[in-house]
Amino acid sequence: MRKATAEERFWSFVYKDTDCWLWLGATRGNYGVFKLATGVQVYVHRFSLELKLGRKLLPNEEAHHDPTCKSKLCVRPDHLTAVFDVEHPDSITVINSKKTHCPKGHPYSGTESVGTHIARVCRICKNERAKLWMRKHYGYKQRSV
Repeated sequence: MRKATAEERFWSFVYKDTDCWLWLGATRGNYGVFKLATGVQVYVHRFSLELKLGRKLLPNEEAHHDPTCKSKLCVRPDHLTAVFDVEHPDSITVINSKKTHCPKGHPYSGTESVGTHIARVCRICKNERAKLWMRKHYGYKQRSV
């Protein structure tokens, strides 16, 4: 007897009688998950989109539900699009780019921030941390003005 392919197993968990094709299998949080034969667990909306595209999504690509689609358990390929994480409205990159001040209230602007490839760093906070480190490790006292 032939063993079912991952694609066949995947579609056996999908209910297709509505506009959205709903995942009936396992979930993690609000999203459906599916275990491949290798034991790797994948998000079902991502797996469905990869089947549609005929390729794996790039590491910086996400499967995004169409705005008209109301269910995070929907796996209908026409309701999904590949979006680079910097374009995804819920991506951490987009969320952080909208921040104007650091957690301590210092502004992220011009000379007050240092850009790195990972994150913006408040120059004022960075200097304060450096001073504290120097005092702790070398015993430097804070200068009085």
